Amino acid sequence: MAEVIEGTAIALREEPLTTPQLFSAMRPAEKVAYATEVAGVLKDVLVKRNLIKRIGQSDHVELEGWQTCGSIVGVSVKVEWTKALADGKGWESRAVVVTANGTAVGAGEGMCSRSESTWAKRDDFAIRAMAQTRAMSRALRGVLAWIVVLAGYKPTPAEEMPDDIPPRPAPQPRRIEAPKRNGKATHRQAYDAWLDATGYDDGPDSEALFHRWAKGKTPTQVIEELAKPPEPEALDGDDEPVLF
Repeated sequence: MAEVIEGTAIALREEPLTTPQLFSAMRPAEKVAYATEVAGVLKDVLVKRNLIKRIGQSDHVELEGWQTCGSIVGVSVKVEWTKALADGKGWESRAVVVTANGTAVGAGEGMCSRSESTWAKRDDFAIRAMAQTRAMSRALRGVLAWIVVLAGYKPTPAEEMPDDIPPRPAPQPRRIEAPKRNGKATHRQAYDAWLDATGYDDGPDSEALFHRWAKGKTPTQVIEELAKPPEPEALDGDDEPVLF
């Protein structure tokens, strides 16, 4: 199965298993229970050893974390071959996941090229090493991704992700619009609209909050003043409220 990651020149392929899968002797419920236990242990190690990379808004496990997961369940990964790309701008590699007795249970391929912005000026040995790293993490993903997901992380290895994903911008405060009557909002309508929009519970401070609101205080000023709290202010009949 071919996969192209948008925004990079990484070309990766993972292969279906052609040998007996791990945990094949277990019943379904036993497999899930075992994988859940492994995921809990794995998460503890990943956090303590800082084997997670934050990319954009999600957490991705680095190769050492994938190898840790493999070690827990009894598999390891080895590079089978590494070749230079035809255009001479990078390398591709293939890795195989094997059990303790040497049985292959998964494989994956990865590449790294100078056509990627991050690697455009890197040394050849570094590009070759990254191709091998990606192949190993891809091979382990094909066997262990479901356990990594149970641990709460994304199934894509950190090495496959582009480094230039911008963080999602923080949400902007929502502007609260007061309801209108005959083209003009009344102070009570504005007050009620603000309560509904913010979910603020005025409780026993209802009158004090309302009076300060009608006197032109901002919501933040109102709440800060109530925290003191001062005596409630009277609302003169001639005063026009200032709305925010």
